[in-house]
Amino acid sequence: MKRLRKYILNNFSSLFLSIFLPLFAIASVIFLIKLAAYTAIIQLSIWEMTKLYIFILPQILFYTLPITFFIAATLSLFKLSNDNEVIVLFALGIKPSFIVRTFFWPSLLLAFVMLFNFLIIGPHATVLSKNFISYKKSEAKFNLSASEFGNSFGDWLLYLGKKNEDGTFEKVFLFNKKQKEEILIAAKKAEVINDGGILRLKLTQGEGYSYSTEKFSQINFKTMLINDTMKTDLMNYKKPLEYWLSKEGAGRKKHLLI
Repeated sequence: MKRLRKYILNNFSSLFLSIFLPLFAIASVIFLIKLAAYTAIIQLSIWEMTKLYIFILPQILFYTLPITFFIAATLSLFKLSNDNEVIVLFALGIKPSFIVRTFFWPSLLLAFVMLFNFLIIGPHATVLSKNFISYKKSEAKFNLSASEFGNSFGDWLLYLGKKNEDGTFEKVFLFNKKQKEEILIAAKKAEVINDGGILRLKLTQGEGYSYSTEKFSQINFKTMLINDTMKTDLMNYKKPLEYWLSKEGAGRKKHLLI
């Protein structure tokens, strides 16, 4: 019986691998094409594309593993029937329940893996992926171009005269108009610093003017920092149960559970 069970499982495993690898490759290409669409909105390096691919691996496995298992099990039974091996087994007194039990343990293992993937790993990977894309989209809003009008930094209108090779800017002008006051800042050099989601504009060697109907003031500075906090729509959860019970994306979760 052990040799017979091993023989059936060996046929099944060889079919499983021969089906899973091409199917996994095709699914990966489809999801990579979907990820490539984000490059029209945000800038992604090779490492960042790899991170996003790792985040969608649980989703790829969720679709490919059950399909591969079903096809491999069906083909292995078809092979046994086509080679008249099933007739020989039944003639020797082997009951159909033996074949069912042979496939029961692999199917049970797959069921536990899929549940763990769906309930535990899937939510974590989904949250990481969405937060990463949201962060990159927010970061992309501050892609500044030199010698062009229309740049903005928070509430400030910004003009950059020249961009240097080290990423700094020269001949920088900022303008901010409030209800009763207007502020104009001119600096010889500026540098954009991203510190953990807080964007800072570091100005060097400049002058600031503030004027209204009542007063006019001027300051000279060597260094000035202007902060602007990026607004990112981030998802937070501590446990998988919190993810499934939250109302965010309730329609998608209901569809997946069905």
